[in-house]
Amino acid sequence: MMLLATSMVAGCQQAPSAAFRDKALPPRLTDADLLAALVASGDWPDESPIHRAARLQSLGACIDLHRPEPSLADMRWSLNSPRAAATRAGRVRGITGWMTPASTGGLGPVPPETEHRLADASAKALQKASPDNATDSPGKPWPKQCDAFDWFNEPAYAENYAFVDRGSSCGGECGSGRIFALEYRDRRWRLVGIVHTWIA
Repeated sequence: MMLLATSMVAGCQQAPSAAFRDKALPPRLTDADLLAALVASGDWPDESPIHRAARLQSLGACIDLHRPEPSLADMRWSLNSPRAAATRAGRVRGITGWMTPASTGGLGPVPPETEHRLADASAKALQKASPDNATDSPGKPWPKQCDAFDWFNEPAYAENYAFVDRGSSCGGECGSGRIFALEYRDRRWRLVGIVHTWIA
């Protein structure tokens, strides 16, 4: 099974123990960071791993924190040549329309200065995104016992931000996708913005 709670998640690169310094790159997202983002987004309740395991098992739900499905890398390659060149040159902003996560009081638009920072950082992240970042081959099957699915794709990083696709499906009848923006601040990753990308 992909994951009924926390036990069978493929490991993210672990955060280094050294303190983050102004000019140092932030640590990579860990599995714990991604699970905390799910709670901060309002998608998951704040609960213990044991309760989460029981809830997911009762729903027949599986979660994979490292899916190699279409992701930010595909957004990069889907840009036509003039737009891709303009983005590389810094003349076109990246992803816009960011909303605040539930943990900060609701799902309204982020403040203008946050929107600007996330748009600029996401443009840089899109240029760095690569299909080679996937941990497994595309289309890896879900276990047959899964009736519902939650997943994250590999993150793309820029400066002190990480952008990661998150999707969910209830067995082909419904689903949704969004991009999470996390900022590394005060030695921890924090969910600061969400953009909805699709719904079914």
